[in-house]
Amino acid sequence: MLAHGMGVMPMLAVLLALICFSGPVGARPAWFADHAAWREASSASYCCFVLRLRLHDQVIHLALDSYVDARTLYWSQQEASLSLSCIVRPRNARDVSTAVWILGSMSRLGSYFGSESGCPFAIRGGGHSPVVGSANMEGGVTIDLSAMKDVSVRADRSVVSVGAGSKWRDVYLQLDPMGLTVTGGRVTTVGAAGLTLGACDNVEKYEIVLASGAIVNANEGENADLWLALRGGSNNFGVVTRFDLETFDQGPFWGGLVAYQISSRHQQFDAIERYSEAVETDPYASLVSNYAYTEDVGWLVANNLHYTKPEPNADVLRSFMHIQPRIFSTMRLSNMTDFTNEIAQQDPSHMRFTLLPCHGLVWALTYQPFSSAAFSRSGLNGGGASGGRNGDDYSGGDDGGSVLEIDPSGAPLTVLLLSVYWLDAADDEHIEAALKDFTRRADDAARRMNLGRSWVYLSYAAPWQDALGSYGAANKARLQRVSRRYDPRGVFQKNVPGGFKLFG
Repeated sequence: MLAHGMGVMPMLAVLLALICFSGPVGARPAWFADHAAWREASSASYCCFVLRLRLHDQVIHLALDSYVDARTLYWSQQEASLSLSCIVRPRNARDVSTAVWILGSMSRLGSYFGSESGCPFAIRGGGHSPVVGSANMEGGVTIDLSAMKDVSVRADRSVVSVGAGSKWRDVYLQLDPMGLTVTGGRVTTVGAAGLTLGACDNVEKYEIVLASGAIVNANEGENADLWLALRGGSNNFGVVTRFDLETFDQGPFWGGLVAYQISSRHQQFDAIERYSEAVETDPYASLVSNYAYTEDVGWLVANNLHYTKPEPNADVLRSFMHIQPRIFSTMRLSNMTDFTNEIAQQDPSHMRFTLLPCHGLVWALTYQPFSSAAFSRSGLNGGGASGGRNGDDYSGGDDGGSVLEIDPSGAPLTVLLLSVYWLDAADDEHIEAALKDFTRRADDAARRMNLGRSWVYLSYAAPWQDALGSYGAANKARLQRVSRRYDPRGVFQKNVPGGFKLFG
């Protein structure tokens, strides 16, 4: 295990040893002569240089190595357009540990190595976040976990272990033939790591690399406060390298996509209201209702309807099947991989995105209702047991709880997602202003009707929304205590600035 808690001079000695003695005794790596070019490329290249001495070909310097097309790594243009210094592609948790320890140590020696900001870095799981800097680092280092995508099922079929570089496609392809699934993403191309750290209460255990380089487990019996904090705490505590997710039986089920003309919108609103009442007594149904605009087609309504039993035309969804005029329907019996692939095909990629007339515009307003049963089966409703360490009390249900502080009173509750995709960076400021105005007016209207909730879903949040603050002051303070305990020097606050942070 890598040492931690060193002073400056011992750390410097270790880093110099890495430089002098990496590789066979008496030999230098063949590329060592390039070190001057590495040093000249940017101040962050000092970090990349030392990383490569230790991790060799797992470190790709974009100025010197074979060209890496960032557009293939990221879903949004904003993330793909950032110019990083190098990419680290670890193969296992020990490689991640080495990278994190080097980056953290060199950050403490930042001025010595010619960089006042040290070694800023980002962590890429699936690369699907539209928040600039959350999975890529301008002028810094990106730890790309895409090689760590092993998926394995425990012998008793109760748990699936998922590497942090996996996408939901990898998970469902493994589980569908076994008649199993997990609570996960609805789009196959989304990374498992980012979504799970945004809000997920079915994780039995996390394997995580801390700022010290230590590789630890976090579960109900070991580092329980960290386990709970990771259920919605995002990238604030370390680099999660594996998720152990609880499975459940799931065979073929009924679902698909139904598209309608926009003239049916009033029928749609009536159907959503009826669905919201019916789903309280039938928890097998799922609805994602999208109101979308494109330049080519104009406005339309597209509903993703699913019923997780092999029963076509379930009563809870029947209202939607009677709506006319309908454009097309793909309703069928199939499996999780097929249905989530279908949703992925509706999702534009490599465009600019945020959560107005401009070129290449795609606009979508998505309603996603959740019943009270969804809260009672999870730890997200904030009632019940304690599970903290050193006196911290975390409220939660049978699954150990959550810091998300969702009040289920008045359920069903509806998550509202506003998505805009466009091509030209010149439109960024105009579109962001329009989105902020829409969000403000929607929040004001909900409050006037006594229907609003302060909670913001982190995985859907825009960069200017306070997702972590929406968990409530007490829960945010708990997360801050966990951060100070496991990352006392604030590496994942200061040197991993992307995403939603706990301080400042």
